[in-house]
Amino acid sequence: MSKNKNVSDSDTNNPAAETENAAVNTGRYEGVTNFAYIGPSLPGGRLKSNTVLCGTYAEITEYYKEAIELYPSAARLIVPVARLAESREKIKTSGNLLYNYNEEIAAAIKTKGVEE
Repeated sequence: MSKNKNVSDSDTNNPAAETENAAVNTGRYEGVTNFAYIGPSLPGGRLKSNTVLCGTYAEITEYYKEAIELYPSAARLIVPVARLAESREKIKTSGNLLYNYNEEIAAAIKTKGVEE
């Protein structure tokens, strides 16, 4: 469990991130082993859009820990495959949390690209 806590430690000023990680720690995704990343592809090819991921949420976030530290909202765009269609619609709808997370990542990618 401390590994999931590390993800929230990188974003300690974001209460929503702490709530999200707390929900995962209490078993929100318990028993789910198939996920998909629905956000934009991250630079370096580490995590690509529409990637299907197998394993528990904790295992997946640990595997992509470096990418999630650079783009914390990416963890919130890893959704259960069973909710993929619903999540794909929400990510396109302005004013929705998934839409906001997607926009945060896109903006961060542009900003980091300019800095490099």
